[in-house]
Amino acid sequence: MPRLFQKRSGTWVEIKSIFQKQGGTWTEILNVFQKIGGTWTKVFAGLKVPGNTVPPTITGSGYLFGTLTNTNLGTWTNTPTSYARQWRRGTPPAGGGEPQGYSNISGETSSTYVTTSADNGKYIICQITATNAVGSNTAASNSIYVSKYEPVATG
Repeated sequence: MPRLFQKRSGTWVEIKSIFQKQGGTWTEILNVFQKIGGTWTKVFAGLKVPGNTVPPTITGSGYLFGTLTNTNLGTWTNTPTSYARQWRRGTPPAGGGEPQGYSNISGETSSTYVTTSADNGKYIICQITATNAVGSNTAASNSIYVSKYEPVATG
């Protein structure tokens, strides 16, 4: 990585710009070092966007018209000040397996989601966005496949 220096009041200060891709967005993380007595010492570490260390989770069954719940927002670093939910739906590829991408389910941002006929044969996840003064980052929950009706007792 190239080294950047800036002279301030006769003292050279090394500035390093580090970029990290989080949630599809490149975010700059700034660290400033100063040479004191022949040793580089960190004098400033820039604030960072939230980072997810443990993903959020959802619970519920894969029954049509059943309720999925997100009460675990996951574990985040860098002190998020707010969280937002967005339920998302994905279509598995022709050969089966997890979807390559998910689309937002319009208006579904609460802690619970009741599956609909549009979810039949699809995967559902809950995406959490954690925000602090610097920015935001997202993490996706586990997925639940929706494919059947809940059994009903007869007779």
